[in-house]
Amino acid sequence: MRILQQRDAVLLIDLSNFVARAIAVAQQDYLRLVLQMLLKLRRHYPHHRFVFAVEGAGTLRRQRLLPCYKEGRVPSPEFNEARQVAIQMLRRIECQHIKAPDGEADDAIATYVGQHPDDNCVIVSNDRDLWQLITPNCNVWATVKRNNVQVDRFACRRLLGVDPKVVPLMKALLGDASDNIPRGVARVHKKKLLRLVNDSEGRVDQIPQLVQDAEYLTVKDKEKIILALPTVKQHLSVTIAWNNLSLKTRTCSGDVEALTRFLDHYGATTWTTVDEIEIIVGMVK
Repeated sequence: MRILQQRDAVLLIDLSNFVARAIAVAQQDYLRLVLQMLLKLRRHYPHHRFVFAVEGAGTLRRQRLLPCYKEGRVPSPEFNEARQVAIQMLRRIECQHIKAPDGEADDAIATYVGQHPDDNCVIVSNDRDLWQLITPNCNVWATVKRNNVQVDRFACRRLLGVDPKVVPLMKALLGDASDNIPRGVARVHKKKLLRLVNDSEGRVDQIPQLVQDAEYLTVKDKEKIILALPTVKQHLSVTIAWNNLSLKTRTCSGDVEALTRFLDHYGATTWTTVDEIEIIVGMVK
């Protein structure tokens, strides 16, 4: 008789995105919202391990490949302080912290998913760059039109018009305003480019032959796409998540008393009950 192994259930949380969402909604009361979001996640995913991905030096590495990448998007001192406070708080709950020193939080998540292909993973982030990691074993928990939804392949196709694996090429062709990546191909209709992306299955080397055979593209469209291929390849080097980096891991044990003292220091214990703190810490499943 074949014995089936129980898959590990993991919640991969993009820490910077998590804190940014809290600040955008609650501003000075961001810590209260971070606690509320943690409580909601603990209750919604009671059997998942919590893994927080923190930033490395990936932005600088990508800027060497594409100088305009995230140009002008410098984190404010207030955001950096809030992120450090959140990191200190999270070291008092049961979780892991992962970091790719040569990458961004996205790359740490991509590397973790690549190293654990059999785990059931849920990525918590509003960054649609991470939708490229969606597989049957990995979905994304995100806010879409003010609703929290779990995005799988079918939702990705419905919302973006492409399969998850071709998201990097889609962004390389169409650009990504959030990361200051301009369009790789100008003045070609978006629907035509999306069809080309899906037909290519995300492989830029397939584009020349597909362009040549595509009846839905005009002669001018074809010329523009072929001429833009060097730019598209440059963009693709930063839109694709790096999934082969080394990871640094820190494991934290849950400590109700330590978290309570920490929240007392910030005057935050009035926002939660003792029972809720135990759930946030991970002592109650």
